[in-house]
Amino acid sequence: MHTGQWAPRPYEVKFGSAFLTLSKELDGAPAVNGLPPEEHPFDRRLVHHLTMPARLVRTVQSRLLPASPLRFRLRRSPMRRLAAAYVEAGQGLLPYAERILHAWEHTPPVLDVARLEEYTSRSGLPADEARDRIWRETVKEWERAQLADDQRAALDEAERPMSQAATIMVAAVTGETSY
Repeated sequence: MHTGQWAPRPYEVKFGSAFLTLSKELDGAPAVNGLPPEEHPFDRRLVHHLTMPARLVRTVQSRLLPASPLRFRLRRSPMRRLAAAYVEAGQGLLPYAERILHAWEHTPPVLDVARLEEYTSRSGLPADEARDRIWRETVKEWERAQLADDQRAALDEAERPMSQAATIMVAAVTGETSY
């Protein structure tokens, strides 16, 4: 695109837009019940960080790629290849996402009441604010215990081509190639 070798056709932009719409919808959905919000917009919870792309991979694989009314026109399209590359790279996330969701359902983090009481009295914060802080810390600690460092590195490796494919799709849909 940047070099002019590919100018997405309207049907490719339509397909890419459908991918991006799915991504936005799934990103806005809660990952699990009880997950505290992030303190900062870019501070993603591991649970959300794993489950949202995994949901997108499954949805694109099961609904968008096979069911698109444009699938025959898209057969050899770079846009379809980008979506397929995203799905292929995302296969590496699926076992981790399933494992962390299973852990959340069966062995979720538990708020330590004694820790909360001690923090509340020491900090002088209102009880609700103290509870929110301790709950966020508890969830962060729980998430850190779910994956070993080598598993996090494997996730980073899987996410790189996913991010690249998604970035190119955004550029193809929006026409913005200056980044």
